[in-house]
Amino acid sequence: MASSKRFRFMAIAVIFHFVYIYSIFDIYFVSPIVSGMRLFQVDRPASTPAPADRLVLFVGDGLRADKAFQLHPEPYPKSDKDLIPRSLAPFLRSKILEEGTFGVSHTRVPTESRPGHVAIIAGLYEDVSAVTTGWKMNPVNFDSVFNRSRHTWSWGSPDILPMFQYGAVPGRVDAYAYGAEMEDFSSDATALDIWVFDHVKEFFAEARKNKTLNDMLRQDKIVFFLHLLGLDTTGHFHRPYSKEYLHNLKIVDKGVEEVVAVINDFYKDDRTAFIFTADHGMSDWGSHGDGHPDNTRTPLIAWGSGVAKPELYPGEVAPGHDEYSADWDLNHVRRHDVAQADIAALMAYLIGVEFPANSVGELPLSYIAADLKGKAEAALVNAQSILEQYRVKEEKKKASELRYRPYSPLSHEGQDSASRVAAIRKLIEAGSYEEAIEESAALMKIGLGGLRYLQTYDWLFLRALITIGYLGWIAYALTTVIDLHVLHGHLQPSRTMSGVVAASSTLAALYASFVISKSPLTYYAYAFFPVFFWEEVYARRNSLAEANKTENINLIVIGGSLMVLAGVLYLLLEDFVLADFTWSAKPSTLKNLYARTLVGIQTGLILLATIVTRSSALSLQAKQGLPRGNQIVGWAVLGLSFLMPLAYRVHPNNHYMHRILVLFLTCAPTFVILTISYEGLFYLSFSAILVSWVRLEHAVYIFVSSQASTASGPGPANGVMKVTSHKHLESTKHISKSFRPLTLNDARVALFFFVLLQSAFFSTGNIASVSAFSLESVSRLIPIFDPWSQGAMLILKLLIPFALISANLGILNKRLGVAPSALFMLVMAVSDILTLYFFWVVKDEGSWLEIGSTISHFVIASGLGIFVSMLEGVSAVFISGVDVGEDAIKAAPNGAAEHSPPDVFVDDVKGNGGVGGK
Repeated sequence: MASSKRFRFMAIAVIFHFVYIYSIFDIYFVSPIVSGMRLFQVDRPASTPAPADRLVLFVGDGLRADKAFQLHPEPYPKSDKDLIPRSLAPFLRSKILEEGTFGVSHTRVPTESRPGHVAIIAGLYEDVSAVTTGWKMNPVNFDSVFNRSRHTWSWGSPDILPMFQYGAVPGRVDAYAYGAEMEDFSSDATALDIWVFDHVKEFFAEARKNKTLNDMLRQDKIVFFLHLLGLDTTGHFHRPYSKEYLHNLKIVDKGVEEVVAVINDFYKDDRTAFIFTADHGMSDWGSHGDGHPDNTRTPLIAWGSGVAKPELYPGEVAPGHDEYSADWDLNHVRRHDVAQADIAALMAYLIGVEFPANSVGELPLSYIAADLKGKAEAALVNAQSILEQYRVKEEKKKASELRYRPYSPLSHEGQDSASRVAAIRKLIEAGSYEEAIEESAALMKIGLGGLRYLQTYDWLFLRALITIGYLGWIAYALTTVIDLHVLHGHLQPSRTMSGVVAASSTLAALYASFVISKSPLTYYAYAFFPVFFWEEVYARRNSLAEANKTENINLIVIGGSLMVLAGVLYLLLEDFVLADFTWSAKPSTLKNLYARTLVGIQTGLILLATIVTRSSALSLQAKQGLPRGNQIVGWAVLGLSFLMPLAYRVHPNNHYMHRILVLFLTCAPTFVILTISYEGLFYLSFSAILVSWVRLEHAVYIFVSSQASTASGPGPANGVMKVTSHKHLESTKHISKSFRPLTLNDARVALFFFVLLQSAFFSTGNIASVSAFSLESVSRLIPIFDPWSQGAMLILKLLIPFALISANLGILNKRLGVAPSALFMLVMAVSDILTLYFFWVVKDEGSWLEIGSTISHFVIASGLGIFVSMLEGVSAVFISGVDVGEDAIKAAPNGAAEHSPPDVFVDDVKGNGGVGGK
């Protein structure tokens, strides 16, 4: 039976996680592309041609903006003159200075070739649904400038050209690609670009002889696309700062110059527009793909028919420049930056075709040579194109939603798309062109916001559904584990009619909404799991209630017994412990019978606490109440245990190990009485870790010091190891002879203290344990509900580990021979690094939750420093007068104490624990 339940659990786990893994593709990776839009273009009288009859697009794959515009020495210098920095793309620079407009085109991630070219040519940022298809030709069909053109001819890589050839109207795009074997990283990649330039020149040479081709080339609305892969290939292999990459830039510039000359000579009409840009940049490591600025900033240069001339500011810095362009020697030419998708809108405008159906680009008006009226008309048409996408998407969403929530900025009376467009049209008719341009730009922003709103319309519902599903799985898994491995399946699920009806009704309502909205089949699975899980959790509510009773008398007794064993072992092995855990031939001192007696009494108190706690727990479980005698004994044990340290003052044993044991035994009864499960085991383990930490840090210090001594001078003298060189002593004359200076190694102590401090608070035996707040434990002392008294007892239990860690750090402070409070002060200094971080991230804007969270984080981090300072005071009380071996150094023969550093203890070197009994 149990095995079948385990198999069922594992099967559900696998199916659930596979289904929910797919959920991200229904939420985050849904294609933004829709169809059915009316297309828009700038209307012109029949007698008025478009700004250009044709357009030539050059894309230097992988070309960074700074490398394109900076001045560099010749990559392969032949004379001293070649070492003088100059432009390696002089032809393109001449277009910036004399004929056209330039700037930086900012791309989006992923900065890869496919999304970059789609943004440039289609005005569409990468369709996120393509994430599962990689470099598949066309995951979805999208419109592009090439598809809007009368005809497009393209040359370049077989990886890029087919995307736009097969996504367009058949026969509209011709593609001439070299073989994939040419994309060889071990070869000279400039051959790829030279291949493109040569074939373009051959193409126009053929057109002079081929009348059919010549006639086609004489039409308007045609595009030539030259994809230049050499820079990308060279950059990957040699890096973009290499001489090979810069040389490839020269090849591209020269090739562009030759192709422009060929085209201008062929047409001789000055009706050609030219655009040079890149799909993405490249990092200094020869990579791209992420959002690093070197990858997202690409050059953009436009010139020719319909393109604005450069705006020059002689003798001053032109607008648009910043530190990035300071070394381009182009400060006097205005820089116009654009988003990468804006280039598609610019190309469509220049050749007079419709904006691509799914283009989200905004026409960069600074790049076009038109008067204000023409710019206002173009901006309005651009806005209408984006609003049309919103209209189609909204209609589809309305048709599939029970209660559609419209996009607020376009839903109020007088603020809908038609009203806004009409208002801008009136501004144009009234001659308010600049205001019309501003309103169109604002309307485009609103339209793009609307598209984003519709794209993420279902996110809140779906993400909430998935979140409830995962939380349901966690609850279901925990209840199953409790049922099988805590309660061993003896409780059966308890279903009620109301619970079954509620679950069935919820699922039916969700499924009905999915049917009406024509949701994908996966939605049904997403809804099924949370309903199933939470119904199962409700049916097993009795198991949860049973498991919450986590009182485990056996674990209480085991924890208490181990604490008693620790006390007994100390009594048996006191000399061994105080002699630094080594066997001495003779006891170093007479045994302090008084101190041993007190240890025995404390151990007995722990045993008595264990017995009484067991008796009280059994009585309370049997519903027989708390025996009066048990309550009296419990309080007596608790009180006596905290008074016992005072008794040691009569005949003290100040050895640090003895002091740690006394503190351990003092607090142990509290952890026995106030525990309901394994907290006693936590207390025992935590105490052992603290002692190990103190001894390990001291051992490391001794070892490092001895290594330094060996390297700087002679070894032991008179049986005392000398671990500090004379040079070191000279450098620390100004420091008190009683303490050594802090070193970098002491920072490790501070960091370990932080880890142990977090453990003292968050370990499963303390605040992270539900039993830490259970009133069952407190009821053994205070059976009548009293929140203040019972709360105080629980807080006392939570604070005990902090007392232990503070005492151990204080002892370590002494054992390492540093000044009092030195390590505490170091901890406080380090703690405020965290405080400073939270100080800088405090927010004064955003949601109240965000603001409040940053404030609370800062206050908590600051409070940590206060808490550590309070622990230092606690530590001073606990370790007052403790002996860690200084007296042994002072008693060393032949004045060794005056020549040996006081921070190295003779007892540790010679194997003598330096028993401090008196």
